[in-house]
Amino acid sequence: MADDLLRKSVLLDAPKPKKISSDVYKRWFESTHGSVKVEKNTIVVTRGACGSVLKLLGLPYTNVGSDLGNINLDNTKVIIVNGELTASALLSVRKFVGMGGSLITTDLALEPVMQRAFPGFVEWNGGWTPKMLADAVVVDPTSSVAKTLPSAASWSLEEKCCTIKVVRPGPVAVIARSRLLMRSDPSETGVLAFILHYGRGKALHMIGRFSQSIARGHQVNDPSPGLEIPLREAILANFLAQAL
Repeated sequence: MADDLLRKSVLLDAPKPKKISSDVYKRWFESTHGSVKVEKNTIVVTRGACGSVLKLLGLPYTNVGSDLGNINLDNTKVIIVNGELTASALLSVRKFVGMGGSLITTDLALEPVMQRAFPGFVEWNGGWTPKMLADAVVVDPTSSVAKTLPSAASWSLEEKCCTIKVVRPGPVAVIARSRLLMRSDPSETGVLAFILHYGRGKALHMIGRFSQSIARGHQVNDPSPGLEIPLREAILANFLAQAL
Protein backbone atom coordinates (compact mmCIF):
# COMPACT_ATOMS: atom_id res chain seq x y z
CA MET A 1 0.00 0.00 0.00
CA ALA A 2 2.81 2.42 0.85
CA ASP A 3 4.37 2.18 -2.61
CA ASP A 4 0.97 2.77 -4.23
CA LEU A 5 0.30 5.84 -2.09
CA LEU A 6 3.74 7.22 -2.92
CA ARG A 7 3.36 6.61 -6.65
CA LYS A 8 -0.18 8.00 -6.93
CA SER A 9 0.31 11.09 -4.77
CA VAL A 10 0.29 14.41 -6.61
CA LEU A 11 3.60 16.27 -6.54
CA LEU A 12 2.67 19.65 -5.07
CA ASP A 13 4.16 22.99 -6.04
CA ALA A 14 6.75 24.27 -3.59
CA PRO A 15 5.03 26.39 -0.92
CA LYS A 16 6.05 29.93 -0.15
CA PRO A 17 7.86 30.42 3.17
CA LYS A 18 5.68 31.94 5.87
CA LYS A 19 5.89 33.06 9.46
CA ILE A 20 3.86 31.04 11.94
CA SER A 21 3.40 32.47 15.41
CA SER A 22 3.42 30.51 18.64
CA ASP A 23 -0.28 31.33 19.05
CA VAL A 24 -1.03 29.37 15.88
CA TYR A 25 0.97 26.37 17.11
CA LYS A 26 -0.75 26.40 20.52
CA ARG A 27 -4.20 26.82 18.98
CA TRP A 28 -3.63 23.92 16.59
CA PHE A 29 -2.30 21.66 19.36
CA GLU A 30 -5.20 22.41 21.70
CA SER A 31 -7.84 22.04 18.97
CA THR A 32 -6.35 18.71 17.91
CA HIS A 33 -5.49 17.21 21.29
CA GLY A 34 -7.35 19.25 23.87
CA SER A 35 -5.76 20.74 26.95
CA VAL A 36 -2.71 18.67 27.92
CA LYS A 37 -1.19 19.28 31.35
CA VAL A 38 2.53 18.57 31.36
CA GLU A 39 5.04 18.84 34.20
CA LYS A 40 8.52 20.07 33.36
CA ASN A 41 10.13 16.68 34.00
CA THR A 42 7.59 14.82 31.83
CA ILE A 43 9.61 15.70 28.71
CA VAL A 44 13.41 15.50 28.82
CA VAL A 45 15.32 17.14 25.97
CA THR A 46 19.03 16.92 25.21
CA ARG A 47 20.39 20.32 24.28
CA GLY A 48 19.73 21.33 20.69
CA ALA A 49 16.86 18.89 20.14
CA CYS A 50 13.46 20.36 19.25
CA GLY A 51 13.27 22.74 22.20
CA SER A 52 12.02 25.53 19.96
CA VAL A 53 9.08 23.43 18.73
CA LEU A 54 8.10 22.53 22.29
CA LYS A 55 8.08 26.22 23.18
CA LEU A 56 5.84 26.96 20.21
CA LEU A 57 3.45 24.23 21.32
CA GLY A 58 3.45 25.62 24.86
CA LEU A 59 4.91 22.44 26.40
CA PRO A 60 7.38 22.70 29.31
CA TYR A 61 10.45 20.46 29.33
CA THR A 62 13.74 19.80 31.11
CA ASN A 63 17.03 20.42 29.28
CA VAL A 64 19.85 17.95 30.00
CA GLY A 65 23.26 17.03 28.66
CA SER A 66 24.31 13.86 26.86
CA ASP A 67 24.65 11.68 29.98
CA LEU A 68 21.09 10.57 30.60
CA GLY A 69 22.50 7.77 32.74
CA ASN A 70 22.65 10.22 35.65
CA ILE A 71 19.10 11.55 35.19
CA ASN A 72 16.11 10.29 37.19
CA LEU A 73 13.53 9.32 34.56
CA ASP A 74 10.87 7.94 36.92
CA ASN A 75 8.39 10.72 36.04
CA THR A 76 9.49 11.13 32.42
CA LYS A 77 7.29 10.02 29.53
CA VAL A 78 9.24 11.37 26.54
CA ILE A 79 12.96 11.77 25.78
CA ILE A 80 14.03 13.85 22.76
CA VAL A 81 17.56 13.50 21.36
CA ASN A 82 19.47 15.01 18.44
CA GLY A 83 23.07 13.87 18.78
CA GLU A 84 25.35 11.43 20.53
CA LEU A 85 24.78 10.02 24.01
CA THR A 86 27.16 8.37 26.45
CA ALA A 87 27.25 4.57 26.69
CA SER A 88 25.35 4.62 29.99
CA ALA A 89 22.75 6.96 28.49
CA LEU A 90 22.16 4.55 25.58
CA LEU A 91 21.44 1.77 28.07
CA SER A 92 19.05 4.08 29.93
CA VAL A 93 17.24 4.95 26.70
CA ARG A 94 16.86 1.30 25.69
CA LYS A 95 15.46 0.40 29.11
CA PHE A 96 13.22 3.49 29.12
CA VAL A 97 11.59 2.61 25.79
CA GLY A 98 11.40 -1.09 26.57
CA MET A 99 9.47 -0.31 29.76
CA GLY A 100 6.92 1.81 27.90
CA GLY A 101 8.55 5.21 27.43
CA SER A 102 8.59 7.22 24.21
CA LEU A 103 11.70 8.45 22.41
CA ILE A 104 12.00 11.06 19.65
CA THR A 105 15.23 11.33 17.67
CA THR A 106 16.13 13.61 14.78
CA ASP A 107 18.74 13.44 12.07
CA LEU A 108 22.16 13.30 13.75
CA ALA A 109 20.90 10.83 16.35
CA LEU A 110 20.10 8.14 13.75
CA GLU A 111 23.38 6.21 13.94
CA PRO A 112 24.71 7.13 17.41
CA VAL A 113 21.38 6.66 19.22
CA MET A 114 18.68 4.85 17.24
CA GLN A 115 21.05 2.39 15.59
CA ARG A 116 23.21 1.74 18.67
CA ALA A 117 20.47 1.64 21.31
CA PHE A 118 18.23 -0.57 19.13
CA PRO A 119 20.56 -2.54 16.82
CA GLY A 120 19.15 -4.51 13.93
CA PHE A 121 16.06 -2.40 13.18
CA VAL A 122 17.23 0.65 11.21
CA GLU A 123 20.58 2.09 10.25
CA TRP A 124 22.25 4.98 8.51
CA ASN A 125 22.94 3.80 4.97
CA GLY A 126 25.87 6.16 4.43
CA GLY A 127 23.89 8.66 2.39
CA TRP A 128 23.55 12.41 2.85
CA THR A 129 20.80 14.70 1.67
CA PRO A 130 21.38 17.84 -0.35
CA LYS A 131 19.76 21.00 0.93
CA MET A 132 16.28 20.70 -0.51
CA LEU A 133 12.56 21.14 -0.10
CA ALA A 134 11.44 17.54 -0.49
CA ASP A 135 7.98 16.29 -1.26
CA ALA A 136 6.45 14.37 1.66
CA VAL A 137 3.80 11.67 1.34
CA VAL A 138 2.11 10.07 4.34
CA VAL A 139 2.40 6.38 3.42
CA ASP A 140 0.74 5.01 6.57
CA PRO A 141 -2.55 6.91 6.90
CA THR A 142 -3.75 4.38 9.50
CA SER A 143 -1.00 5.38 11.93
CA SER A 144 -2.18 7.20 15.03
CA VAL A 145 0.33 9.99 14.34
CA ALA A 146 -1.28 10.57 10.93
CA LYS A 147 -4.35 12.03 12.64
CA THR A 148 -5.37 15.37 11.02
CA LEU A 149 -2.42 15.22 8.60
CA PRO A 150 -2.63 16.00 4.87
CA SER A 151 -1.73 13.10 2.59
CA ALA A 152 0.98 15.16 0.89
CA ALA A 153 3.06 18.18 1.87
CA SER A 154 6.66 19.46 1.83
CA TRP A 155 9.62 18.69 4.10
CA SER A 156 12.56 21.05 4.52
CA LEU A 157 15.95 19.32 4.59
CA GLU A 158 19.35 20.80 5.32
CA GLU A 159 22.55 19.67 3.63
CA LYS A 160 23.99 16.41 5.00
CA CYS A 161 21.00 14.97 6.80
CA CYS A 162 21.41 11.20 7.29
CA THR A 163 19.38 8.93 5.00
CA ILE A 164 17.74 5.81 6.41
CA LYS A 165 17.77 2.07 5.72
CA VAL A 166 15.00 0.00 7.32
CA VAL A 167 16.46 -3.39 8.29
CA ARG A 168 13.40 -4.99 9.96
CA PRO A 169 10.16 -3.67 8.43
CA GLY A 170 7.89 -5.48 10.90
CA PRO A 171 8.59 -3.47 14.08
CA VAL A 172 9.44 -0.38 12.01
CA ALA A 173 6.43 1.51 10.66
CA VAL A 174 7.37 4.07 8.00
CA ILE A 175 5.15 7.15 8.30
CA ALA A 176 6.32 9.42 5.48
CA ARG A 177 8.47 9.11 2.37
CA SER A 178 9.75 11.39 -0.40
CA ARG A 179 10.13 10.71 -4.11
CA LEU A 180 12.63 13.54 -4.54
CA LEU A 181 14.74 12.22 -1.67
CA MET A 182 14.85 8.77 -3.29
CA ARG A 183 17.20 10.20 -5.92
CA SER A 184 19.98 10.83 -3.37
CA ASP A 185 19.14 7.98 -0.98
CA PRO A 186 21.38 4.89 -1.42
CA SER A 187 18.45 2.71 -0.29
CA GLU A 188 16.15 4.46 -2.82
CA THR A 189 13.26 4.51 -0.36
CA GLY A 190 13.25 8.18 0.68
CA VAL A 191 12.17 7.56 4.27
CA LEU A 192 11.38 10.80 6.11
CA ALA A 193 9.87 9.47 9.33
CA PHE A 194 9.32 6.12 11.02
CA ILE A 195 8.18 4.70 14.35
CA LEU A 196 10.02 1.78 15.94
CA HIS A 197 7.94 -0.37 18.27
CA TYR A 198 10.26 -1.80 20.94
CA GLY A 199 9.10 -3.66 24.03
CA ARG A 200 6.22 -1.72 25.56
CA GLY A 201 7.37 1.61 24.14
CA LYS A 202 8.09 3.27 20.83
CA ALA A 203 10.55 5.61 19.18
CA LEU A 204 9.91 8.20 16.47
CA HIS A 205 12.73 9.24 14.16
CA MET A 206 12.50 12.07 11.65
CA ILE A 207 15.08 13.04 9.08
CA GLY A 208 16.17 16.68 9.14
CA ARG A 209 16.81 19.21 11.88
CA PHE A 210 14.57 21.55 13.78
CA SER A 211 15.73 25.17 13.78
CA GLN A 212 16.44 26.44 17.26
CA SER A 213 15.57 29.96 16.10
CA ILE A 214 12.05 29.22 14.89
CA ALA A 215 10.61 30.27 18.25
CA ARG A 216 12.00 33.75 17.62
CA GLY A 217 9.75 34.24 14.61
CA HIS A 218 11.81 32.93 11.70
CA GLN A 219 10.01 31.85 8.57
CA VAL A 220 8.98 28.25 8.01
CA ASN A 221 10.13 26.89 4.64
CA ASP A 222 7.69 23.98 4.51
CA PRO A 223 4.16 25.10 5.48
CA SER A 224 1.61 22.38 4.77
CA PRO A 225 -1.60 22.70 2.74
CA GLY A 226 -4.71 22.46 4.87
CA LEU A 227 -2.65 22.39 8.05
CA GLU A 228 -1.70 25.35 10.20
CA ILE A 229 1.79 24.04 10.99
CA PRO A 230 4.40 22.11 8.94
CA LEU A 231 3.91 18.37 8.51
CA ARG A 232 7.02 17.35 10.44
CA GLU A 233 6.06 19.48 13.44
CA ALA A 234 2.56 17.99 13.31
CA ILE A 235 3.94 14.42 13.32
CA LEU A 236 6.10 15.28 16.32
CA ALA A 237 3.17 16.94 18.11
CA ASN A 238 0.82 14.01 17.48
CA PHE A 239 3.42 11.55 18.76
CA LEU A 240 4.00 13.69 21.84
CA ALA A 241 0.30 14.02 22.62
CA GLN A 242 -0.14 10.25 22.56
CA ALA A 243 2.82 9.75 24.89
CA LEU A 244 1.75 12.31 27.49
